[in-house]
Amino acid sequence: MQNLDFNPTWATAPVFFGIVLSRYALLSGALYFFFYRLRRDALASSKIEPRWPNAKVVRREILWSLSTSAIMALAGTVGLWAWAHGFTRVYLDIEQYGWVYFFLSVPLLMLFHEIYFYWTHRLLHHPWWFRKVHRVHHESVNPTPWAVFSFHPIEAVVQAAILPCLVLFVPAHPAALLGFLMVMTVTGVVNHMGYEIYPKGLATGRFGRYVIGATHHYLHHKKCHYNFGLYVNVLDHWFHTEDPDYVQTYQKVVARRKRLFGLWPIGRPRAV
Repeated sequence: MQNLDFNPTWATAPVFFGIVLSRYALLSGALYFFFYRLRRDALASSKIEPRWPNAKVVRREILWSLSTSAIMALAGTVGLWAWAHGFTRVYLDIEQYGWVYFFLSVPLLMLFHEIYFYWTHRLLHHPWWFRKVHRVHHESVNPTPWAVFSFHPIEAVVQAAILPCLVLFVPAHPAALLGFLMVMTVTGVVNHMGYEIYPKGLATGRFGRYVIGATHHYLHHKKCHYNFGLYVNVLDHWFHTEDPDYVQTYQKVVARRKRLFGLWPIGRPRAV
């Protein structure tokens, strides 16, 4: 039967789920444990929103993230099936495109993802889509690292679809894809961690002002109408969706910050 050749590919779905869930649990769990448990008091001055999320919020973020992990695993399985049947641009021999392209392919994938994320994100803020779908993510007004995958299943499908879409059109080595996925996850976790860990001058630096971090995305969760980017805020600048209060808010957050990781001084010490 023709569908028998699907079985080896679809059988990898549980493996993909384990990988996605482990990546989420390890990164989000490590940052949550460090910032919200181990060094909570020492790093309190670095927290963007002084209030602490309650246990109910954290449980909700984790539960929604479990379903998102399953959907992302399914997207990975679809991509693997497409590769096995010759529909993708995934290649195994690095020499086919060279080492220069291999290293450039990661930022290239990020570029396409940034464009995709920005516009789908704005679409999800249409009143109907926000009310029916995206509201789930914005229930985390004061997000924690666990919120990175806290999506309604429909939004999870939208976010997960980027991977099979990319491999259909962009030549990519599996190692480059893994690198891209790690950067994507780390960026998402950092953006939702609720603590500002970037340097004091980032928001006004020549290049740093384009980097999105926790304060930038916190303002999106708080106000909803600004800051739709993921990696960089270039599209927010171009399409006038950058929060006009971002730089001022960032500077206030880092000015009150006493220590980064509780180990060395950052910014201006708090008055006593």
